[in-house]
Amino acid sequence: MLRNFKIIIIALLPLLCPLSSFAHELWIDTPDFTPKTSQDIPIELRNGEMFKGINLSFFNTRVNALYFDMTERVDAASRMGDIPAMTVPGQSDGLLRVVYISNPDTLTYAKWEKFVAFTNHKDAVWAQKDHIENGFPNEAFKEEYIRFSKALIGVGNARGSDTVFGLEIEITALANPYTDDVTQGLPVIVHYDSAPRALAQIEVFERDPHGKAQSFMIRTDAMGRATVPVKSGHTYLLDSVVLRPAPKRDSTQDNLYWQSLWAALTFKVP
Repeated sequence: MLRNFKIIIIALLPLLCPLSSFAHELWIDTPDFTPKTSQDIPIELRNGEMFKGINLSFFNTRVNALYFDMTERVDAASRMGDIPAMTVPGQSDGLLRVVYISNPDTLTYAKWEKFVAFTNHKDAVWAQKDHIENGFPNEAFKEEYIRFSKALIGVGNARGSDTVFGLEIEITALANPYTDDVTQGLPVIVHYDSAPRALAQIEVFERDPHGKAQSFMIRTDAMGRATVPVKSGHTYLLDSVVLRPAPKRDSTQDNLYWQSLWAALTFKVP
């Protein structure tokens, strides 16, 4: 009875809290990015800004896929309402990759100014002109969004490498932040629709050992690659967003005109 009551309350949290309403970052976090071997690893799905946000529970309606990969894919064995959303059982030495894909969800822009602020921030200013030229309403219109989040966790000696999992939009590290020399930065590549995404904006969120966070922007080159300046002892969240017309938006009956795809990658530099 008590467990069922808790599940109901947790399920209502996204409705009661406006934090998730305008598609803030969603990232994979964990209390310890460098766990010892055989140590269970809590995997948190967090939604918010500047490394502060709600610790989301596991719900089938929200999750399309949640799994970890050391040598092979292992899907989450989570139950409805679990917090953290997944617990990875103790692993041997290596680089643990964790992947989360959300089910599509929608948000409503009550005012045009909210859409302008979002598209300005996410390097999609072109969408403002497109929206106006198509004669779409400037209030009470919708956007569908889908999350594609990854995390790198260094277990034991942390040796290994990130890999491309074939997500619709994905950020992949081209070096190991736990074992490689990243004094000149961590190289990454952004893929969208199976191809490198040239000249894409990446927002970098940096959290220091005391929990203070800041952010800055970088951009990929013509090959979809970028180098992220990193500091020892800091945790990083990389975010890259594609905004595109919603499927069948010309025939929509519910004011759904846009779709955004969000890629995230979290890791720590020891």
